[in-house]
Amino acid sequence: METITPSYHEYMRVVNRMVDNKELTVEQGVILRCCYKARMNGAPVHVNYLIQATGLNWREINNTLNGLVLRGAIKRIEKKWYWI
Repeated sequence: METITPSYHEYMRVVNRMVDNKELTVEQGVILRCCYKARMNGAPVHVNYLIQATGLNWREINNTLNGLVLRGAIKRIEKKWYWI
């Protein structure tokens, strides 16, 4: 059975709605967008890229990423590399 992946714009619409409804923080939304865009290109995202994209420090980015991993929104595939 083949799964259907939503387009980037469809995914962004859902993430933006969740940020607007305060279900996600702005930083979580940025992380999800970055990870999804990278997945569309077939590559994982490095934590340093996410730090630059969000402006969070190491402690904040690690806490945010761990929360998203625990919620099942993203996956940690290797040390410092994330995938959606």
